[in-house]
Amino acid sequence: MLKKIYKIIYLFLFLNFTNCSFKQKDALLEPRQFIEELEKVITQYYYYENSISINHYLEAIKILEPDIKNISTHNAKEYFVEYLRKYTNKPTKEKEMIYKKACYFLLKNLQGRNLFLPPSIIQSQQEKENTAGIGIILFEEAMGKILIIDVLEGSPAYIAEIKPNQYLQAIDGVSIDNFFIEEVVAKIKGKPKTSVQLTIQGINFTLYRSNLNIIPLRKTFWNINNKKILYLQIRFLTNGIEELLKQELFNASSIDYLILDLRYVSAGIIEEIFKVSDLFLPKAKVLKIHIKSEKPIEFTTSENIFYTGKIIVLVQEKSSPFAFALARILENSEKVTIIGPNLNVPVYIGNQILIEKNNQNNGAFYITSGFVEFFESQNKKNKIYMETYVPNYPPGTEPNRNDLFHKKLLELIEK
Repeated sequence: MLKKIYKIIYLFLFLNFTNCSFKQKDALLEPRQFIEELEKVITQYYYYENSISINHYLEAIKILEPDIKNISTHNAKEYFVEYLRKYTNKPTKEKEMIYKKACYFLLKNLQGRNLFLPPSIIQSQQEKENTAGIGIILFEEAMGKILIIDVLEGSPAYIAEIKPNQYLQAIDGVSIDNFFIEEVVAKIKGKPKTSVQLTIQGINFTLYRSNLNIIPLRKTFWNINNKKILYLQIRFLTNGIEELLKQELFNASSIDYLILDLRYVSAGIIEEIFKVSDLFLPKAKVLKIHIKSEKPIEFTTSENIFYTGKIIVLVQEKSSPFAFALARILENSEKVTIIGPNLNVPVYIGNQILIEKNNQNNGAFYITSGFVEFFESQNKKNKIYMETYVPNYPPGTEPNRNDLFHKKLLELIEK
C-alpha cells in the first residue's frame, strides 16, 4: 500500500521511491521512446484515465510552439515529439529543462500532480553522501515559487537568521524559476560541511550543510483565566509522532484545552495520521484510500479515546496535505474546533516511478495513482475561517498577540 499523500499544487519532502540503483551514466530517452514510456506509466499508474488524450498533446504544443500553424488532433502528438527532438543536441541541462517543461504542459490538466523529474535530480536523490541540509522547510505554491515555511532550531539557516514567510529565488546563483520542489531540495542537500548559496528575497546567504537533529514537535503551556492549556506545534506526522503525543498528554495532567498547531506540518504518513486521530475520536469510519488496481482500504478508529477534553486545531492555507488530512478527520469530533481555511480540498496519492532502461538513469515520473476519501460525520462541526498566517517564531509561554490564529483561539478560551 502506498503510504504517502499529497494535495494538488502542494508537494512536500517525503516521497515514495522505487528501490533501484543505476550503474550507468544518466541519459534522457530519445523523444519517441520518452513519450512511449510516459504513456505506459499513465496507463499503469494514473488513477483517473488510462491514456493521455490527443487533446492534451494539442494544448501542450500550442503553448510550447504558439507560432506554429496547422496543428490539429491529427498531428499534435507528432509535433510534440518533434519539439523534443529539436533539442536533442543541446547541452544536458538545457535538454532536461525542455523535457521537464514539455511534460509539465502535457500533464498539467490531469487531476493531481503529474510531472517529469530529470536524471540529474534522480541521481542527486540517490547519492548516499547527500545527507546534509541547512534546516529550512519548503512549500511549493507553483513551479518556481517556493516559500520557506519553517526554520529548524540550531540549523545553519537558523544561525544565519533566515526567517519563515520568505521566498527562495536562487541556489548557487541559478534562478529556481523553472524548478519543482524536488529539484530545489536535491540542489540544497549535499555532503556535510559543503557550502551552498541561497538567494532569499534579494539577499544572499552562504550556508554550510549539516546533518540535523529534527524536533518533530514543540510544546509549551499557557495559563489563561485559570485554564491550563497544552500547546503542541507539530512539524511531522511521521512514524512515532502518535507515541510522542501520548507521552505529552500522559505527562500533562488536568489540562482544560489541547491546542494542535498543524501550520508547520511538512511531511506525513497516512497510517500515522490515522493513529493520531484515533487518540481523540470514538469508533467511526474516517477515511478510505483508493489506489489504482487495488481494493480500497478503509480506516476505522477504535472505541478507546486517549484524550477526551477540548481541542483546538490550527491549520492554514499553506499547510501541507498531511495537516489537512488530520484536520479533516478531527473535524468529526464535537470536542474539536478548527481554525483555518476550507478543508474540502482533494487529497491525492502520489507515486514516483523511475524510468529504467538498460540499468540506466533516465529520470522519473511523478504520477497521481489514487486519492483519499474522507467520511463525513453527522456531528456538528465547529469551524472558524482564517486566512494564511505562519508565525516566525515557535510558541512561547503566552499567546502571540500578533498571531491572528492566537487571537481567535483566545476568544474561544476566554469565553
